[in-house]
Amino acid sequence: MEAKASNRQKRASVPKQKQKPGDRVKTTIVMDSDLDFRLGANAEFQKLDRSTLAARLIDQGLRALKFDQHLRAFNDSASDSAGLNLAG
Repeated sequence: MEAKASNRQKRASVPKQKQKPGDRVKTTIVMDSDLDFRLGANAEFQKLDRSTLAARLIDQGLRALKFDQHLRAFNDSASDSAGLNLAG
């Protein structure tokens, strides 16, 4: 067993990331390479990270949908009853 252990390479420790607010969720989105390029270029132009810009754009797009108004109202009323504001 000791021979196996000595043959293993030591992994470099991964630097710890900054703590994110508890209400954030990591999500994967699959997109065309053109859209990926445009997102990166626009984020750089606005001096934002890609995740922040993507979240803003998704939020704006969802706000344009009628159903989203109902979801936000429901979320706000649930937050008010708990004494928290989850809507941000």
